[in-house]
Amino acid sequence: MHLNNTLTEYGFFSKVLHWLSAILLFIQIPLGFYLVDLDFGEERITFENIHIILGLTIFYLVIIRLIKNIINPTPKLDVSIFKMHCLIKHIVKNIGISLFLIISILVTTHANSEQSAEDIIKNRKAIFSKNYSTAKKVQSLSSSGDFDDAKILMLEMSENYKNLKEMFPDNSKEGFKTESLPIIWEEKDAFNALMQKASDDMIKLASTIEETDNVRGTIGKLMWSNCKACHSKYRAPH
Repeated sequence: MHLNNTLTEYGFFSKVLHWLSAILLFIQIPLGFYLVDLDFGEERITFENIHIILGLTIFYLVIIRLIKNIINPTPKLDVSIFKMHCLIKHIVKNIGISLFLIISILVTTHANSEQSAEDIIKNRKAIFSKNYSTAKKVQSLSSSGDFDDAKILMLEMSENYKNLKEMFPDNSKEGFKTESLPIIWEEKDAFNALMQKASDDMIKLASTIEETDNVRGTIGKLMWSNCKACHSKYRAPH
C-alpha cells in the first residue's frame, strides 16, 4: 500500500485521515445530544471537555485533509465509471469536507459561547446544592477525625464559591425556578465579596481544622456562617 495517493488509488495517509474523521464525527454528534439534558456536575464538565477536544480534533483533521489534497491530489476516476458514481464522489469530496468543517466550527463555537439563562440558573443551583451536601460531609468527616478527606472537600467548596461569582449575569435574574433575589444584582460587589470570603474561609478552614480544639465551633464560624449569610439575604425564603 502506498503512503500517498497515486493516480489510481488512495494512499494510507488519506485513508487514515478519512476514517479517523468519520469515527470522531460519529462520536461527536450523539455526545452533543447527550450533553443537552445532562445536569451540571463533574460528569457534565468531563464530557464537555471531551466534546470540545473532539470538535477541535475534527477541525484540524479537516484542515490537514484540505492541505494534503492540494499537495497530493486525489486519484483520477476511470472514465468508464458510471457517471452517477463520479457525481457522488465529487459531492463527498467537496460538500462532505465542507460540512465537516462547518460542523466542527459550530460545535466548538457553541461549546465556548455564552450559556443560556436556563443553563446558567440550572448550573448555579446545582453548585449551591452540591456545596450544601458537601458541607454536611465536611462536618461529619471532621467530627470523626477524618481530616484528610475533609480537607479535599473544603478545597472543592472553595473552588465552587469562586466559580459562583461568574454565574449571575444580567440575563439570569428571573425565570426557570431561580431562587436568587434581585438584591444580588443590586449589590453585586457585596455578593461577590461574600462568595470570595466563603472561598477564602474554606481554604483557611482546611489549614487550621487539625489544630483547633473546637472543631464544631471552627466549622460553624468558617463554613456555616457564610452559608447562613447568603441564604438569609440573597435567597428567596422557602
